[in-house]
Order: sequence, then C-alpha cells, then structure tokens
Amino acid sequence: MNIITPAQIMAAYNNAKVLCEQAYRAQPVPQKDGSFLSICWISRVDRAYTLLADKDKETQEKLIGPLERDAVKAIAAAEVAVMEYVELCKQGERKPQSPYPPGICDCDECRKKDQSFAIAIAKKLNIQEYVKQAKREALQEMQVAA
Repeated sequence: MNIITPAQIMAAYNNAKVLCEQAYRAQPVPQKDGSFLSICWISRVDRAYTLLADKDKETQEKLIGPLERDAVKAIAAAEVAVMEYVELCKQGERKPQSPYPPGICDCDECRKKDQSFAIAIAKKLNIQEYVKQAKREALQEMQVAA
C-alpha cells in the first residue's frame, strides 16, 4: 500500500487549481484589431456560435470545431486533475478543498449574460463523456507505466 504524503496532496491540489483557473476563468484572447478580450472557454464557444450564426453548418464546424475541442480538452484536463486530487485525499484520509475558482465567472461575456447559457454549451460539448474518456486513458497510461 502506498503512503500518500501531504506534499503529494498539495501538489495535486495546486495542479488542479491551476487547470481549473485555465478552464473556468477568463483568459486574454487576441482580437483582429490587436486588443484582447478577457473571456472564458464556454463564452468563447458561445460567442463563436453567435458571430457565425449566419454561416452554413460546414463553415461553422470548420471554424468552431477546433475551438470546441480546445475548450473540452481544457475543461476535461481540469476535471481529471480534480478527480485525481480528490482520490489522493481519500487515500491520505484528508478532506479535499475546492480547487475551483470562487463564485461565478466574471469574464467580459459572462458578465453580460445570464449564467444559464453556460450549462447548455457545456452539455453541447459533451464534457462529461470526454472526462470519462480522459480518465480511462490516464488509468491505462498509469498501468502501462507500472
């Protein structure tokens, strides 16, 4: 049986916290005019759909697909890190702290809108399935390394 140290738990917490910040908080996104828009992943996807609403489905997929995949990867990485942190806490018999950013998102777009739209976008991105797949892949990698 492996002994889980407080340092391991703290490292997992710090990793999860950083990944949650990257996934759920605003990041500077360069605009065509050289300025930056402070916006979270969910709002970036929502904004892309709004800006490209008049485009055909193929054009939307070509332009929004990569953005959606990047959003899902960032969010899934955060969720996998949170699961790993919580698991270490269980093994180390410690109570986990939340690594998620406090409160609701305060990015430029989220401040303009009702937060409920984020739920619809998250469902559309099928994040839960991606997290499950990422977890399976991580477990397989751990088994191969052992």
